[in-house]
Amino acid sequence: MSPHHLATRFQLPMTASVLFYTEKSMSVAHALDFDICAVEKTEEEAAEKLRRSLKIHIERGLREEWTDTILHPAPTEYWDRFISADIRPPLEPIQLDVTAQESPVQDEFPTTPIDSRLILMAMVSSGAYQRTHQYAR
Repeated sequence: MSPHHLATRFQLPMTASVLFYTEKSMSVAHALDFDICAVEKTEEEAAEKLRRSLKIHIERGLREEWTDTILHPAPTEYWDRFISADIRPPLEPIQLDVTAQESPVQDEFPTTPIDSRLILMAMVSSGAYQRTHQYAR
């Protein structure tokens, strides 16, 4: 799967793709739409660290008006792994602190409340990742 199917301009609300995998005995949570990773001892800790990192990244990008560069898709190999991974319960949505003036939401009705959530769809990598790396040892 190629990341080129993704939007190149950030817009809320959004559903982001998160891939979980293990590397060197550590849990990795990888937000593929942003190519941002968090590494911790447990999957839960990695997920929480990733949520904080994404919130900071997106809010700063919106404040600085970097909406064309907030998204930065991960390399294709990670999207391929995401497609073949097992589904996991979604992570808690990230509520972003944005105002109507800052929001990149395209809305015809300015009185409509802004949905400024980032929904995180999560997948857990199967053993395929481990098998492909066994040959490198």
